[in-house]
Amino acid sequence: MLPELSRIFLLKRASKETLLSIALIVGALTSMMAFANGITARTEELGGTDTGSKAFLVVGGNTADCGFNDSTKRTVAFGKISTQGENIDAPVISTDLKYLERSGAELKGEMPRGDEAIVGDFLAETLGVQIGDGLVVRVNGKRLDLKIAGTVKSKTQTSTSLLVRENFFPRVGAGEKVGLTIVRPGEEEESAIKRLKDSQNLEVAPLGDVKGFIREVNQQAFSLISVWVLIGCVVVLVGSGVGAARLVEESGEELETLRSVGGGRKTSFLLMFLTVSVIAFSGSLLGVSLGIAGSQVVTTAAGWFTGGGILTPILDLHSVFEIFGLASVSAIGGGLISLANVMGGSET
Repeated sequence: MLPELSRIFLLKRASKETLLSIALIVGALTSMMAFANGITARTEELGGTDTGSKAFLVVGGNTADCGFNDSTKRTVAFGKISTQGENIDAPVISTDLKYLERSGAELKGEMPRGDEAIVGDFLAETLGVQIGDGLVVRVNGKRLDLKIAGTVKSKTQTSTSLLVRENFFPRVGAGEKVGLTIVRPGEEEESAIKRLKDSQNLEVAPLGDVKGFIREVNQQAFSLISVWVLIGCVVVLVGSGVGAARLVEESGEELETLRSVGGGRKTSFLLMFLTVSVIAFSGSLLGVSLGIAGSQVVTTAAGWFTGGGILTPILDLHSVFEIFGLASVSAIGGGLISLANVMGGSET
């Protein structure tokens, strides 16, 4: 009987306005969470892979005498690549290319030998070259004729670089260069770092942990989002309470009729609580749906107007249920408190 009677109260103006207000607030929170997840995923992707190590720039020499047993050493030079009448600046990296396999990069072709190189997929697309083509690269005035042995697709700066085999620059006499030494964590990490810093004729500059920095920024962003979600839930609680009070006021005649046919205070309270619960669940569900759809529409429309790629909102199933649950509990809690105050003081 109560479900049938609650339909009458759901048609009241207060019910409709309360449902709409809950939906709009929850929709805004859902969109905010989706874009926050999208920003997090994008920054982690741009930040590259986590080395889990300490990295140093080494200028003016090499680390051959430092006695590193477990480290990755990369020598970087910046060259001008001549192609189709244009000169394009790009980093040329000399290192043990086995790290590509360890990092999960997608390699097409073969490992370079001699005067061969691997080109990053973004750089290859920019240059308009493919496996088997030749490149003319000038490094510190030295002309290098390289043949492309393969291409690599990676989510790091490798995609925009030219990769050559280890100890390539000393062999071709390319001149001044910069070395990047990445020391793997282990028992001898501290002693290896000390040897690096104590080496003669080397200028050593430590590098920050980019991945850790990005992780810290993302944590701070989510802390801020959590505060906004909490504020949103408080607004939903208050709005639901105000809506419940208005609903009781608008339903005075119906409640009086119910009491005249034998319905007591408990029946009236349960009927109104059922109505408020339906409004809370419906408003929360509608809000989550609006938030998901709205974020996608905004992203698509922005992409059309700008003609470029736009941040993709991401919302997993766990986040959806979390927002829905918090909003529903807040709305029901606000309505319950309001009903207890308004109807609990009545005499019948």
